[in-house]
Amino acid sequence: HFFGCTFHFIVFYFISSPFPCFLMPLLQRIAPWLMYFVFCAMLRPITSADLVPEHSYNFSSPTVPPLPHNLSFQNTSDRRTGMVALEFSGQPRTFFRCVCSIQKHVILPLQRQGYEVHSFVLAEKSPYWNTVKLFDLTNSVPHKTVIARPMPSRLCIQAFQSRFSRDQLSKYAATQGSMKFGYSRELLSQLMYRRRVDKMRREFERRHGIRFDWVIVLRMDVVFVWDLPVLAQLDPKALYIPDFLHYRGYNDRFALGNGEVVQAYTELYADLCEHGATGAWSMSHDSYVEQLYFQHLKRRNVTVLKLPEVFRFSRVRLRRKAGLPQDFGKYNSVFMNYSRALIEACVKLVRPMMRNTGPVTALNVTVSCPSCRELLPRWQDLL
Repeated sequence: HFFGCTFHFIVFYFISSPFPCFLMPLLQRIAPWLMYFVFCAMLRPITSADLVPEHSYNFSSPTVPPLPHNLSFQNTSDRRTGMVALEFSGQPRTFFRCVCSIQKHVILPLQRQGYEVHSFVLAEKSPYWNTVKLFDLTNSVPHKTVIARPMPSRLCIQAFQSRFSRDQLSKYAATQGSMKFGYSRELLSQLMYRRRVDKMRREFERRHGIRFDWVIVLRMDVVFVWDLPVLAQLDPKALYIPDFLHYRGYNDRFALGNGEVVQAYTELYADLCEHGATGAWSMSHDSYVEQLYFQHLKRRNVTVLKLPEVFRFSRVRLRRKAGLPQDFGKYNSVFMNYSRALIEACVKLVRPMMRNTGPVTALNVTVSCPSCRELLPRWQDLL
């Protein structure tokens, strides 16, 4: 009705005279539908198919990208001091904004220390899964797998929902909708991802007869603003976590240690949901995930130490162009501006690569962030 009235108004008040009378009934029947289809085509929503490049991408076998000439190891000898495994899991919603900081502050510092870096990636199949191909741009050996979201046991979901923090559950319901057991299902799925990606690493070790000296558990949706510490100065028998946002427990967004302690760290889902979900039912009321990790590692007799407080990172959400102030704490005045500059530079650098249907090229973060270099003198003040 709307398009028919619009057509009649246009024809009879503006262009009725040039058309012969015998064509008017035909135009009155056809033109409104033509206008309708043109209007719908203009407003066609963007689907996940628009985010996938025209070429197919193989995730089945790991690829070893050539070392970019402008991002060398920068060490004085060819001797390697060991191997490091990075374990990524979950949804890569904002990974295209964070990949530069991961390269700049995690992978490159490890290579300067002489380590060979492998990235084990377990991504959830979603509209953003294709961004994991950006791991091929980094100076690490990627091992990528994409799976559908696993479903935790129903009994564990019910137990977790009844014992977990009411505040966290209400916040999720307010932002993501009131889907029943939504937050519990999502959080338990993330714990399952961590367990599976660590299993990928251990299977790789058995298959190739090797052993990683260090294993790092981290997220794909955080921006790092400080270099990883020198691993040779850390206790090889301890598990290291960040020294901020503990919520009366342990920060659950990053962990570093040897293979045994990291395996114990990633077994939280098993402790909660196996054997009839006895671990979930024994949770104290209003528990946070940070408190669950604290109790879990205490039961496993894992020695937990803190990384330097200045080693900071922040979660990057879809609608934000910088980190979160609470993640940076007293360093917020410097790190907030730096995270924004690094994210903006990364988006400009990565977007053309995501549109490109040809082979990906080397990732260069050394010349793409002039605003970052301006903040370098202020970094020294934080030391």
